[in-house]
Amino acid sequence: MADHLSNTMAALCAAGGIAGYVKAKSVPSLIGGLGLGLIYAYSSYTLTKEYDVRNCYFTGTVASGILLATGSSRLFKTGKLMPAGIMAGLGAATTSYYFYKFQTSK
Repeated sequence: MADHLSNTMAALCAAGGIAGYVKAKSVPSLIGGLGLGLIYAYSSYTLTKEYDVRNCYFTGTVASGILLATGSSRLFKTGKLMPAGIMAGLGAATTSYYFYKFQTSK
């Protein structure tokens, strides 16, 4: 299940970064989206290869925390639900999930 979430978040972050670049020529959006996408993809890869499950969940928690922090910051700055509020909401949901899985994994 977690690898599906990681793959979905990797695709969403990468697509969001590319969309931000195409729409507003925002290089930070491109770098941030692709960077977070790579972190989520790494999290998925480590889980599917069953290296260290706790490392996978920790990596997902960190990526989700970054998404939550940047989304919340932009939401408070702009007050716009799209895309900042969506980023903050996704970050909060996935941070909660990955942190729970990290705490309960062996």
